[in-house]
Amino acid sequence: MAALALFTTEAVAIKYRPYPGSVPWGGDADKPEWEDPKDHKVNYFVPNFGKDSDIKTSFKNMATAEEELGHVLEASFDPPKEPKRNYFVPHFGEDTEIKYTKANIAAAEKKYNHEYDTSAPPADPKRNYFVPNFGEDTEIKYTKANIAAAEKALGHEYDTSDPPADPKRNYFVPHFGEDEDITFTKKNIANAEKAVGTWNV
Repeated sequence: MAALALFTTEAVAIKYRPYPGSVPWGGDADKPEWEDPKDHKVNYFVPNFGKDSDIKTSFKNMATAEEELGHVLEASFDPPKEPKRNYFVPHFGEDTEIKYTKANIAAAEKKYNHEYDTSAPPADPKRNYFVPNFGEDTEIKYTKANIAAAEKALGHEYDTSDPPADPKRNYFVPHFGEDEDITFTKKNIANAEKAVGTWNV
């Protein structure tokens, strides 16, 4: 209520204020600072040094652009005019592409003896209807029996749980130097190249 009283244009008596100490804003209401400033000067003289150089340059560039493009830049805060509506649009007949499309549809309908249906899609199929349960399927019974027989024959239980965790990676691999087969291969290649020429791989 106090806030409403302070922001009205007419003087309104404040009928209620919290007693001092009950809330941070308790006590008598002060006038807003813009009505009765206490610690700073107001209505002081502000010198005008003329139009800013950036503004002058902007006006000059705008005038140059308007002259080059033959168009005056208009800026306004007024809402733009609504676009023209219900104007005459000439009709030059059916488009050639439409004619071809219709002819192709007619030819396809004649060829396949089927009329192209462009009506609305059919209604959604029925859902949440009753589905009878006739018990476990025979194939499921046989599969379960075969799994049990295989587990018994092999002494191992068929595990259908989630796959195991990924194997460990990026572990340390010791290096024992170059393998002797690699060493012999390099030596043999060098001897062959010396005898018959360089081997270009």
